Amino acid sequence: MVRILFKNCLFILIFCSTLFGEQNGTQLTLNKAIAVCLENNYDIQMAQIDAEIAENDASLGNAGMLPRIVLSGSKSESKVDSKQSFLSGNVIDRKNAESSATAGSVALNWTIFDGFKMFVSFVRLQEIKRAGELELKSTIEATLDEVIKLYFDIVQQKERLTSLKDALALSEERAKIV
Repeated sequence: MVRILFKNCLFILIFCSTLFGEQNGTQLTLNKAIAVCLENNYDIQMAQIDAEIAENDASLGNAGMLPRIVLSGSKSESKVDSKQSFLSGNVIDRKNAESSATAGSVALNWTIFDGFKMFVSFVRLQEIKRAGELELKSTIEATLDEVIKLYFDIVQQKERLTSLKDALALSEERAKIV
């Protein structure tokens, strides 16, 4: 967890510091930093995908409440050499005799009652869906928190640098006067 947080902080710090300068004459604002981070953060993208998967999995069919239709089919072909001798004296000798067989089936399976297992499974899938949504929100909030902290830290450092430059200029002016 600490490793992931460190990676996120490092990514955000590098990302914000590279974009903080002027881009085509405009400075990076907090809204732009948040928008870019929300678009490009891999943790958020992965959490979104996990939430979508959990949402797709939370269905009656996955809980076992719906019927299952099973379709199957097969086809086989063979070539064989055969030689048959009959008591009547007839001999049938066939080279590369071909035979083929095709089969198909459809089955409908529906469990009417399984001791409430399907209902518990459905509730569990719904809870996993809610957990995925909460994880996504948590990831977004944590990322936004880091972006905002780093953004304002950079703004503060920039203001401090400006103040130091002004103080240096003032000190140089005082030195010239003295």
